[in-house]
Amino acid sequence: MPSMDSISLNLLRIYLAVVEAGGISNAQAILNKDASTISRALSKLEAQLNLVLCERGRQGFLLTREGEKVYQEALKLFSSLRGFQQKVAGLSANDSDSLHISLIDNIITDPQCPLQPALQALHQRYGDKVDLDIQVHAPADTEKQLLDRRTDLAVGIFESKHEHLTYHTLYQESDSLYCFHDSPLGRLIAQGAEDTAIYAALLTQDLIARKFLKHQDLESFAQDHRGQVSFASNLEAIVLSILSGRYVGFIPQHYARSWQRSGQLLAVLPERFAHHSRIELAYQQENVKARPILAHFRDLLLRS
Repeated sequence: MPSMDSISLNLLRIYLAVVEAGGISNAQAILNKDASTISRALSKLEAQLNLVLCERGRQGFLLTREGEKVYQEALKLFSSLRGFQQKVAGLSANDSDSLHISLIDNIITDPQCPLQPALQALHQRYGDKVDLDIQVHAPADTEKQLLDRRTDLAVGIFESKHEHLTYHTLYQESDSLYCFHDSPLGRLIAQGAEDTAIYAALLTQDLIARKFLKHQDLESFAQDHRGQVSFASNLEAIVLSILSGRYVGFIPQHYARSWQRSGQLLAVLPERFAHHSRIELAYQQENVKARPILAHFRDLLLRS
């Protein structure tokens, strides 16, 4: 077994990124490296470990049993390293610290979102003594990063709760059902058609829903819907799909506002098709207890 001195942490980071992206091609944009560079890094890591970590090629990307174990151990390694860095940072004379925040996409346009005033208050207190890292992820990825200690605090929609994480409700996000103004359904709405006619046309429209909210979106929709149902991973993809004229979909009202004002999006039977999503703060309790800056920022979010 090779010593840790001979195993490059950078190679392990590349390996983690490839595994989490589901393959080399998907990891290129994340790592900002071309496929051949990534492939060489994986081969070098396999040579250092004397293990075959994954199968890659025309058949796709697949972890070996050993590759899965190395992935899990690498997560533990980086979690421990980060914990070490945080504790040492707390001992340094300049009292500098870091704060890693993970968010779902497109929540800052909601006036209820407490992030901006909380970050402003944090900066006023700590100034440049805090290294701030903010990233956007899907809720499931965010929870995984919390558990692996790759992020400190997360703000998002968490339909299912993890037993090792603590959650606090920040506010309720209101969603409505929207269509493109120049779709058959949109033209009916613009003409002032009766609700029964709009509803009948709605039943034939294809629906686009967010993957992590598919149960909520589908439950809110008509049970006798006859159109197709597709899924997207983020709000930008949802809006683009609706603007094609083919789909209807649920969008947070604050995010849809600019397209509504321009007349491109129309709310469909807003009294009937609307629901609320709970925006929550999530974190590991023991991590917050050990780091005063996390407790302070948590309190800022809850008070804002």
